[in-house]
Amino acid sequence: GAMAVKVARPCRKIEKWTYLELKGSKANEGVPQAMTAFAEFLNRTGIPINPRFSPGMSMSVPGSEKEFFAKVKELMSSHQFVVVLLPRKDVAIYNMVKRAADITFGVHTVCCVAEKFLSTKGQLGYFANVGLKVNLKFGGTNHNIKTPIPLLAKGKTMVVGYDVTHPTNLAAGQSPASAPSIVGLVSTIDQHLGQWPAMVWNNPHGQESMTEQFTDKFKTRLELWRSNPANNRSLPENILIFRDGVSEGQFQMVIKDELPLVRAACKLVYPAGKLPRITLIVSVKRHQTRFFPTDPKHIHFKSKSPKEGTVVDRGVTNVRYWDFFLQAHASLQGTARSAHYTVLVDEIFRADYGNKAADTLEQLTHDMCYLFGRATKAVSICPPAYYADLVCDRARIHQKELFDALDENDSVKTDDFARWGNSGAVHPNLRNSMYYI
Repeated sequence: GAMAVKVARPCRKIEKWTYLELKGSKANEGVPQAMTAFAEFLNRTGIPINPRFSPGMSMSVPGSEKEFFAKVKELMSSHQFVVVLLPRKDVAIYNMVKRAADITFGVHTVCCVAEKFLSTKGQLGYFANVGLKVNLKFGGTNHNIKTPIPLLAKGKTMVVGYDVTHPTNLAAGQSPASAPSIVGLVSTIDQHLGQWPAMVWNNPHGQESMTEQFTDKFKTRLELWRSNPANNRSLPENILIFRDGVSEGQFQMVIKDELPLVRAACKLVYPAGKLPRITLIVSVKRHQTRFFPTDPKHIHFKSKSPKEGTVVDRGVTNVRYWDFFLQAHASLQGTARSAHYTVLVDEIFRADYGNKAADTLEQLTHDMCYLFGRATKAVSICPPAYYADLVCDRARIHQKELFDALDENDSVKTDDFARWGNSGAVHPNLRNSMYYI
């Protein structure tokens, strides 16, 4: 079969695990055998898991969430990890599983479509992709860059990503006027850039910029870095921030409203006179610029898009800020969108690299795209922005809890979200992990 690729750094050992099979109309054959094969595969790739698992549970897709929670309570609250087999790709079932696992019972899960997990055709490739997620969820690192970026290799730079998403598609009867916006924040905990634990919380409705809460949350990220033995109990000297999803019209808001909240967090944690240097970059994926290569050597063979690693930083770019377009992935179809990065504040690169500042930052951003932990190829946007996006997506699934609570108890005014400021928070068991992957 396929040669097992080893992960860069294995996660902690997974001791107590099992499976949950949600059945469709027809029964699946060979589930326990497939679990055994999966565990063998993980151990071969360097992901330590107990080869023996507890007896799994099989059930039809439940009629209600209440029924589901009652049935899985025992299983989910007594294991570290559950492989969930779904009868098909189904958003409603997936969301129900994640709400139970992430919020109520606090157990790591991977959802797999039964047919793919059980089929002998392409099974190892499928196991490999699932394995990448498992290793991340339990604290491992999947990839290393062959030549580490000097700035990061010293272990003095924390990379951060954050994003704010606004409620757009609420169910009937919910007033979007009062639904909160969700903030997702991820940050590295060491120089390997493999682990990006997340925080998520609610922002007042429709407000793009942050509140004071951002300072509190950011402070916990600095403390998490300091508590990691790999960092010798020291705080990062540099903080490199990627802010996702703002348009050009909001650049000033990021500089005037958001950056001061980060600096305020630093003041609370750092000794006087020892504040970190900050570089803040916004990344925009939804822009309309496309590039077409003029030199045939630069064309990606299948898609006619520019080759991976294409950087455009002169001519089309803005005068006011230092910005660049980077296309780090080969597009699978059509013309790839390059991500557009704008450096709003820079206290690191110009100071350390002078006229090589742009090259260094572009190289670093490009290399990071190869570190995206869930894929084996480069992805289109920088992991900090991508992960922050995923955190917000998952939080939206979790928020259903919040709306249910509001429905059951009419005394909670729909606009009174203050007490739900952390309603997106996950179970303490999963705190500071990459549960959202």
